[in-house]
Amino acid sequence: MRADIVVVGSGTAGTAAALQAAELARDRGTSLEIRVLEKAPEAEWGGNSRWTTANMRMQDEETLAPNFEADLFEASRGKTDQRLIRAFVEGIPGALRWARSHGVNFEQRPRSFGMIHRVPRIGPNGGGLALISALRDQAERLGVRFFFETTAWKLCLDGEGNVEGVWVRGPEGDSSKILARAVILCCGGFEGNLEMLSRYLGPEAANLRPDVPSTRWNSGDGILMGMELGAQFAGDFGGYHGSIADARPEARRRRPRPVVNCWPYGILVNRLGRRFVDEGMGTISEAFERVSWAIRQQPFNEAFVILDQKFYRIPHHHRTVESPLPPIQADSWEELAERIEVPADSLKETVEAYNRAVQEGEFDPEREDGKRAAGLEPPKSNWALPLDTPPYLCYPVEGTVQFTWGGLATDERARVLSRGGVAIRGLYAAGEITGFYYHAYVGGTSVLRALVFGRIAGQEAAKFVIKNRGEDR
Repeated sequence: MRADIVVVGSGTAGTAAALQAAELARDRGTSLEIRVLEKAPEAEWGGNSRWTTANMRMQDEETLAPNFEADLFEASRGKTDQRLIRAFVEGIPGALRWARSHGVNFEQRPRSFGMIHRVPRIGPNGGGLALISALRDQAERLGVRFFFETTAWKLCLDGEGNVEGVWVRGPEGDSSKILARAVILCCGGFEGNLEMLSRYLGPEAANLRPDVPSTRWNSGDGILMGMELGAQFAGDFGGYHGSIADARPEARRRRPRPVVNCWPYGILVNRLGRRFVDEGMGTISEAFERVSWAIRQQPFNEAFVILDQKFYRIPHHHRTVESPLPPIQADSWEELAERIEVPADSLKETVEAYNRAVQEGEFDPEREDGKRAAGLEPPKSNWALPLDTPPYLCYPVEGTVQFTWGGLATDERARVLSRGGVAIRGLYAAGEITGFYYHAYVGGTSVLRALVFGRIAGQEAAKFVIKNRGEDR
């Protein structure tokens, strides 16, 4: 089989790359045979993009949130290539106008993620699925073909070491080669690969729950193919974007992503009934990832959010819980301990010590109020209210993995780099497969990054193909 461009993965980066390549060819008076390969069945296509709300760190469609570029650089402690950050920032307004021209409508998101959210956000109406559906629809109108249950597993090279296609395995297990002038890898990170998670995050990664159903398809295939080819790597392989979800199996069966973010307004304890993290370390949007990591370090990746009836008095408290199940309730700490199977003496001692440590001050869920619990290890820096109003409430929770940070190194033209820092001819990558984040994820940037660099990858691959078949004008 032959194609001009093969795109591996059908999330935001993949659909953007395919559509942009087709449009560039059309605008130059030619056409390209473009194929998009998706490992998942069609009912689950779209990768993580399918499930995300696609929040974007923007004031509006033309204006980035304050300190956008500086936040990216500082969060990585200077490790993210400044040229990549600059290409990303410069490409955002055009990418959003382009998406809007294809029927994607954007809306302002509430200034609260849970209770508090300092950085403005916009997002597509209908979330990530609406975004990728609009891009796919336009791509197919231009002749792009999508193939599902098709796994790319090996890159093909010509005699000079340039990429000339990809080996794929179909739904029946049969393998075949697709010859192509360019390949664009957009097939996600390695969050669905237990071996890679254990290698880079440690053996406790075996307890990490995938954040959404599509996570299991992101098994690092593109990264492994790049590794075999001698590609350079970038990003923090020991880091990942995670969240906190209801750990009860019924919650997961009834809702794919039962997020629980009410922990700042109570305490978190582990299976031993002991606190282990500062629940008031920062706003929900700034701290949930670090809290998720802290939960992963607990036995079996288990923890319990403990609250009392005062939680229901907080305005808009429902915004912090997306679980379809109500909390576990009990009239005493002994009863609650029995229901959640933690040592009763330990839980009661933990709560009483916390209650004694709560300091005077005004509780304000709409800001970091400085109302703390002092003299504890760890302390609680904000929103410390005594837990003394039964019935007491509990959400069993676990840490989840949304996407990993380590991946292939690319330049500002989305070309995959070799370990010598030279672009590998014919090979491009965009989205979560590429390494970009270090130390901390800057919220509201992942889908934006996929959209911007997906477009760049599509443009660059199309220009490369047209030029090398003698049709570049």
